[in-house]
Amino acid sequence: MNNTDASCSVLFEEFWVSSVAAVIKVTYKVKKLNNVMSVMTQAF
Repeated sequence: MNNTDASCSVLFEEFWVSSVAAVIKVTYKVKKLNNVMSVMTQAF
């Protein structure tokens, strides 16, 4: 395994981790928004 392969795999891993983190954040925000919406609709 040479240096270019190693650096590519590290870059890919960082990209994958950041992508997963972004998806989790978006999912959390959407769930939170849905909770707010359901509370709002129940209030009215």
